[in-house]
Amino acid sequence: CVTNADCGKTEFCLFTSYTSATDAGTTCSVPKNGVCTALTGSYAPQVVENTEEPLYGVTYSDAAMNWWSASNWCQANGSSLMTRATLNTLSGGDSNDARETALQGGLGMKYGHVWLEDAYRSTSCSARGVALDGGYVTITDRYNGISLLCR
Repeated sequence: CVTNADCGKTEFCLFTSYTSATDAGTTCSVPKNGVCTALTGSYAPQVVENTEEPLYGVTYSDAAMNWWSASNWCQANGSSLMTRATLNTLSGGDSNDARETALQGGLGMKYGHVWLEDAYRSTSCSARGVALDGGYVTITDRYNGISLLCR
């Protein structure tokens, strides 16, 4: 697969290989092709169901995947990757403590990172994520495998 359109209704395109490409003057590793993967097992969508949590209703996966696959996963579940601005709004502020409390309470995970939709720079091959054990915003290469949040 190259996009979710190549897969069935209950699948998403999980990218498994990369190629170099020039993206606005920067050589990046970008997805070459993927495998249609069922939204079951470790890829089954999870939803924050505790109405007391600030992230109530947020869909997430703790399965590690690259940024492009994470974006496809969210799209296959009828949403998109969480933005930093939306996470800050739901968490109650633009602070590491607020994000950490919301993420750990809502997702029930204390360690790792989750992808955000935000690119680092328009010419960058990196995207932003958030560390669960500190709430700080990180910058990492899009091909690294981490968890994700959708909204």
